[in-house]
Amino acid sequence: MKTTEGITDKNLFLVTGKGGVGKSTIAAALAYQLALKSFNTKLVELDLDSYYSKLFKKDVTTDGIEIYEHLKWARWTGMDCLSEYVDHLVKLKGLGKLFFDNPVMSKLLNIAPGLFELAILGKLTAGPRNHGPKDDSDKIVLDSYATGHSLSMLMAPKVMADSVKIGPMHDQSKGIVEVVESDQFQVFIVSTPEVMAIEESLELSQKLTENFNITPVFVINRCYKSFEELPRMESQWDQFLYAKSAELEKVEKLLENEGHFYLKSEFVLDAEDTFGLLAKVSASWNL
Repeated sequence: MKTTEGITDKNLFLVTGKGGVGKSTIAAALAYQLALKSFNTKLVELDLDSYYSKLFKKDVTTDGIEIYEHLKWARWTGMDCLSEYVDHLVKLKGLGKLFFDNPVMSKLLNIAPGLFELAILGKLTAGPRNHGPKDDSDKIVLDSYATGHSLSMLMAPKVMADSVKIGPMHDQSKGIVEVVESDQFQVFIVSTPEVMAIEESLELSQKLTENFNITPVFVINRCYKSFEELPRMESQWDQFLYAKSAELEKVEKLLENEGHFYLKSEFVLDAEDTFGLLAKVSASWNL
């Protein structure tokens, strides 16, 4: 993908990046842009220490609450997703939580590798698979874990499908992988405009391509203004901005040399409110 064309045709978006790069703000800005196009969009966070509670100044549930026209915000945990799936299977709300609240089961779940991640991906991909509880969203934007954990989560259904050769667990895991590898699914990798940061992001991109044939979209976040010509360098601030501008050029060349499409987000200091911030962060995207 060399332009923004086709991005809004996707239905499921996973946003990842190293800690501290502004991943959650970018995920919210993406969801906001989709909502502006009248897609019923759900922004999902996984972190119990909620960033969005502070950003939107509200509390949230697993089902989600409306925060803007066409935009809902929800928080999922692995346990909630697993319990909800059991409720769906047995057609009895609350049984899953009752079952998994058992101390023995809780201990087993905590040592079961990838089970919570599998449940989260299962819920995310339930719509395209026509399996599990219904969700009326046109688009879902998952503010995912940091890069390493996100890659592990994406690998979970592959590992499960390879390990369990027959039965429902194999079939559902294989179905999740098929959605992740389909044209409905898009990964966004958020990075700051530093060469080392983008090199680490390119390593993740290579693994995504090798394992899932995914071509991610990069977002270079917190870009400072660029200079059309060499500044007079009269102040330390000018020198700082010019150094940042020069490094951004190196980052862009790295991505272009690898054939990657990227979006840029400016460092925002003067937003009047939350949605003003999201609008400025995504102002140049043209989705």
